[in-house]
Amino acid sequence: MDPISVLLCDDTKDILLLLSLEFGFDPAVEVVATAENGLQAIELAGRFRPDVVVLDLAMPVMDGLEALPEIKRVSPKTSIIVLSGFDASAMANQALSLGAKRYLEKGTTPSEIVRAVKDIVGRPGGSGPRRGNGGPVLFSWLTRRSMGRGRSVFWAPTPGLGLA
Repeated sequence: MDPISVLLCDDTKDILLLLSLEFGFDPAVEVVATAENGLQAIELAGRFRPDVVVLDLAMPVMDGLEALPEIKRVSPKTSIIVLSGFDASAMANQALSLGAKRYLEKGTTPSEIVRAVKDIVGRPGGSGPRRGNGGPVLFSWLTRRSMGRGRSVFWAPTPGLGLA
């Protein structure tokens, strides 16, 4: 069985890197591309036609809500999981009404995101949550993230990973 192809889209490079690493631990999933804004996500979705796009909402150039219907247009069979720092039912409902299959909060753990990807394509190891459960912060060393342009990520290295 071919691995699940995934396009990751987030304007925070650290999140792209760490999600790529998490997906890399699972041979059932392959990250085929990463994008840092909605325009890049549309272009890459059209080129790679991934099984799943994991899409941030708040990004420069074009946000996730604008990009979502265009991704569905250029790659209709692609399932979209919105991964957002916004804990807002209205935002979740809007994303789902535009075609997203799941809305996960950035409090969702990386392993839960991998399970959600598997779940929406019907692969074993799925049963990811439909909404984030407010569990551990996304990645142990991303302890705080401000919203909008000029955001900053505060580094808290995980012991034993040699990242200090």
